[in-house]
Amino acid sequence: MSNSELQTRIPKFKCPYCGQKFKIISTLKQHIIKKHLQYNCSCPYCNKEFESLNELKTHLYNLNDEYHWNLYNLISRKHLKFVDKKFFMENEGG
Repeated sequence: MSNSELQTRIPKFKCPYCGQKFKIISTLKQHIIKKHLQYNCSCPYCNKEFESLNELKTHLYNLNDEYHWNLYNLISRKHLKFVDKKFFMENEGG
């Protein structure tokens, strides 16, 4: 198997805020918290803005859909086993 074939098999996790891609989901978590939530707490899915990270977490937790719930788990939980990684994976086409 060539190196390029191996690279295409490595999952890429995409930031819901800016689209930057990461090989490891824990790196995505660090990126979201440091780059997107340190000064501006907004929801990337519905564009609502919040005064604090806790208000954003409450919003994500209370909405009953998988996208909000998985972002809540990603930024709130210490262990990433609760995160359904498919919601942050890059689409096959791009």
